[in-house]
Amino acid sequence: MTIEADLLTTLNNFAGLSSLVSSRNYAVNLPQNPTYPNTTYMRVSTAPGNTLGTRNTLTNIRVQIDTRDVTVLGAVTAGAQVKKAIEAATLFDGIYLNEEMIPHEYNTETYRLSQDFSLWFHDQ
Repeated sequence: MTIEADLLTTLNNFAGLSSLVSSRNYAVNLPQNPTYPNTTYMRVSTAPGNTLGTRNTLTNIRVQIDTRDVTVLGAVTAGAQVKKAIEAATLFDGIYLNEEMIPHEYNTETYRLSQDFSLWFHDQ
């Protein structure tokens, strides 16, 4: 499986998030005329763990998960469930929330909680 597939599984299977967004978890872009709330996720970067000796399988990826809703409270509430879903995931060896921000989407008149996570795992 890929990290993106693992992220989708993690988001879809977490009950607290599913109760809010159902299965409206999308890779990279939203569909046209989406139903809210929803999430999008994407890999931002990949950094392999480097060693001077044998092959190191430890890898760090940065992912951005955006939660959108028509109210700021809705975006923050669903975003809190995203954080819990990622923290509860057993697929990763280390999980760090690097940043959160809440910009207003003027074109769609919605709110977006943008979360930047650093995920560590052993690449097979």
